[in-house]
Amino acid sequence: MNSTVSPKIEVAVLLATYNESGSIPGVINSIAASARELSNDGIALRVLLFDDLSPDQTAEVANDVALENRLVLEIHSGPREGLGRAYLRAFAEVRKRPEFDLIVTMDADGQHDGRAISMLVRRLLEDDVDLLIGSRWTEGGRVPGLTPLRRILSRIGNFAFRIVTGVNSVRDASNSFRVSRRHVVLNFEPAGLSLDGYSIMTSYVASAVVAGFRVTEHPITFHPRTQGESKLQTRDVLEFARNLVNLRRKIRAMGKPNPVTPTSAEDTRSL
Repeated sequence: MNSTVSPKIEVAVLLATYNESGSIPGVINSIAASARELSNDGIALRVLLFDDLSPDQTAEVANDVALENRLVLEIHSGPREGLGRAYLRAFAEVRKRPEFDLIVTMDADGQHDGRAISMLVRRLLEDDVDLLIGSRWTEGGRVPGLTPLRRILSRIGNFAFRIVTGVNSVRDASNSFRVSRRHVVLNFEPAGLSLDGYSIMTSYVASAVVAGFRVTEHPITFHPRTQGESKLQTRDVLEFARNLVNLRRKIRAMGKPNPVTPTSAEDTRSL
C-alpha cells in the first residue's frame, strides 16, 4: 500500500515524562521508525507527550527530534503530580479525541523499544483483540540487564495480582507497554483505586478483563535503562500492595466478566 493513501486507522502514543531528556531522543527515534513502517499499511501514528514541566527541557528535546523525523508530536504540559495522574490526563485527552482508534502506552526511559509498536499494533489487529500487552513474562519475553531485585519484585507483584484479583490469564499486568482499542480507554474508571503509576496499569488490565474485553500478550524485550536511575521506590511497592486490596473489592462489585460491545458509532468502526 502506498504511504500517500489516506490513513484508515489513527494511533495515539501516550508518553508521560519528567526529566527524561537523556533517553527521550532514542525513544522518539524508535517511535518514528514504527510510524514510517505503519504508514505503509494506512496507519497513522502521532505522539501525545504529557510532561510534568521537566526542568531539563524534556519536552523541547522531544519536539526537536520529532521534527527531524517528521513525526507528529503534541506537547501537553501539566503540574508534577506523579506518573499515575499524568496517565489520567492522557486518558482524558484521548476521550475527547474520537479520531484515535488505537492507544499505545509506553515508558519514556528507553526500556520499551518503540520499534516494537508496529509489531504490537499489527498483532492486535490480526488477532482481533481489545488489549494487547507487551509482556516480559510470557514465553519469548526477555529482560536483559534487569537486576535480580527488580526481577523478583516484578514476578511477585504479577503473581500477587493474579491471586488477589482472580485475573489468571495475564502474566505481566504491571508492564505499561501495551496497545488498546479506544473503547477500552473509555471503559476504564479508576475511581476508588490508587493513582500510583504502577498500580494504575494493573487496575487498567483488571478492569478490561472483568468488563469482558479480549486481552492477550505478546513477548517483548525489556531493555536496561540507558539514562538515569529507576524511579521504583519502596513506597511504590507498598502502594501497589494496598491497591490490590481495593482492586479486589472493585472486581467483586463488578461481578463476573460479561462480553462488552462498543456502544457508540465512533467505536464500532471496522479495524
